[in-house]
Amino acid sequence: MRPSDWSPLGLAGDPTPGDPVMVRDGGRRYTQVAEAIARAAAALRSLEAGVSNVDSVKALLETRDTIVDGVGKAEGRYRAAGSALGTYATVLDRVQSETASALAAARSAAGAGAEAGSQQARFHRLAEEAEAAGDAEQQERYEKQERAAKADADQAAGAVGAQRSAVTDAVSDRNQAAQTAIDSIKEITANDGLNDSWWDDWGANLTEWVAKIAEAVAAIAGILALLVCWIPVVGQALAAVLLVVAAIAGIVAALANILLAAKGEKSWGEAALSVVFAALGCVGLGGLRGVLGGLKGAFGAWKAAGGLAGLGGLKALGMASLNNFALSMKNLAKFASLKMQPSATAIIGERKVSQEVYDALRAGTPSQAIRDLVNLGHNATVAIPDFALPGKTILGRLQADHIVSMDTIVRMEGFDALTKTQQLQVLNFPENFIGLSASANASKGALSYAEWSMHISSGLSVNPLFQTQMTHLGGALEGRLQALINSLL
Repeated sequence: MRPSDWSPLGLAGDPTPGDPVMVRDGGRRYTQVAEAIARAAAALRSLEAGVSNVDSVKALLETRDTIVDGVGKAEGRYRAAGSALGTYATVLDRVQSETASALAAARSAAGAGAEAGSQQARFHRLAEEAEAAGDAEQQERYEKQERAAKADADQAAGAVGAQRSAVTDAVSDRNQAAQTAIDSIKEITANDGLNDSWWDDWGANLTEWVAKIAEAVAAIAGILALLVCWIPVVGQALAAVLLVVAAIAGIVAALANILLAAKGEKSWGEAALSVVFAALGCVGLGGLRGVLGGLKGAFGAWKAAGGLAGLGGLKALGMASLNNFALSMKNLAKFASLKMQPSATAIIGERKVSQEVYDALRAGTPSQAIRDLVNLGHNATVAIPDFALPGKTILGRLQADHIVSMDTIVRMEGFDALTKTQQLQVLNFPENFIGLSASANASKGALSYAEWSMHISSGLSVNPLFQTQMTHLGGALEGRLQALINSLL
């Protein structure tokens, strides 16, 4: 807490008030917003249309860079403000320390000066009494002591004056730092192109309206795509059409929300989440490689398979679709959640743990808790279509499978330096597991989801939507697992 009595310096109050901790925190928050903008812009720039040739998707992605470049100006504004406040906080912290030290020194000097002044007055009185008594020797001694006390009082007064000067210099430094911060913020806000009047007049309302409509369209189309993609043979073809619609709407919503966040009309957290779901829409397009081209053949196969009756009727199809839709939504939510969690660049090298240690760890993962977790909400007594291998069914408990393989995890930088308990904590990270049928798990084996494309014994292909979804989840999880390892070191 700052001192309240500044009278030793002849001041009525604190010459350098303020809270540098709060100012520094404000600067840090602005910098964090700038980082969030940079991440959102980078994520938006990384959106790809997969193999889609839909002109509307391509057109949106071509205009994306222009919009993101404009939004990037907001990053400069927030970063400049954060830097300015951080620099000012450093100066404020220093000058407050200097003025507090000056006050302490002035208080000490003032006390010494008061004592010296009291001694001067005393020796002056004693000298006068000695003169009246005719004691010249005693009078001279008291006058000498009076002069010494006066010198001490003058020295103390000089020390107080020097501390006043130090305070004046500190105040000047504070004022100059404050003006520098103000000028730098004014300069960036005046020249970054974010003060267009059209936005204030009608742009914000229009953009928010566009964002809401686009989000609704993306959500409806995406949900319908997930519902139909599990229908054997033709489902993926129908999903392709819907996912194109969802991708277009998702990109529009992301761009609109980025613009709103840049203008302060929405939080950057909301904008970042919008970008995540736009990315998921484009992931869906990438996973539908070749599906639209095979639409005619798909309907022929559907007819040959007996159509709806061959699937057990509408009720059976509906129940299977809802079950698998719930699982897919769970995976999409996991992807969005991972994008918001601490992450690090995964560094994967050679395995540094011995085979003996590896085998011991293998026995501890997946743990029983993880095996139970992947079966939560799963009815093992009811046969349902296999979401990973369309054409097969799942009956019985699901088996827990590492999304990022154990072999990859143990080769991550720093894993070998962890204790066994910490290693098992990383290997049993709950979000890195998914439940697969026994048949799918055996077929996948040690392959990554990017490598696993076919159930060899049956000749069935792995669902491309599921494969793409899990591949992208794996990429996000690698960064999350590396961050977890780093935090445990």
